Amino acid sequence: MRIPSLPDWAFYPLAALAVSAMITAAVLMGAEERPLSADEIRSQGYIYEGEALRGLTVGPGLAVEYLTENDQSFARIAAERGPLDGVPHGGSFFALNRNQVEAFQGYSVIITATLRSPTVDGAETVQMNFFAGGRTQNDWETFNLPGSFEEIVFSVSTPSCEWEDGRTLIAFWPASSVGANTVDLARVEITASEAQDCP
Repeated sequence: MRIPSLPDWAFYPLAALAVSAMITAAVLMGAEERPLSADEIRSQGYIYEGEALRGLTVGPGLAVEYLTENDQSFARIAAERGPLDGVPHGGSFFALNRNQVEAFQGYSVIITATLRSPTVDGAETVQMNFFAGGRTQNDWETFNLPGSFEEIVFSVSTPSCEWEDGRTLIAFWPASSVGANTVDLARVEITASEAQDCP
């Protein structure tokens, strides 16, 4: 049995259509992996959740493990000491990249963190900081923790509009009482608020 073939005149248009479809598919798939521009981040905000939680950096005196419970992914952070005990550092933190810094510097920011105190070794409080524009170890703020995931809203204005790439941090530090030193972090969103009066 002979398999019918395309006429010569149809080959090139169909080949061009197939190549066009492959290029379009590649561009669409790559769009999800493309870094967001500063303008996109400023208008949409930026969210850490799911796999993005694995971008959490943890300094000495803290530990983190990544867990899933009832389809909810979260980072469980435990502290062996407080932020001002020993050598101070950023705790457990997300470091903003260049586009994020460009998007948010010059603005007050709102950090919305979805946190809870776990049933085992759950801390009663968590300290949060936003290391940017002159904010230091003296600027940790303490928040009470619920027993189930709830949003904690942390509004920040920085003393300076000059922020540093790689040193602008959204930071968390659980209370370090013995037997009560652990928090679960499910989601963090940072959004731009009001423009600051920058020189």
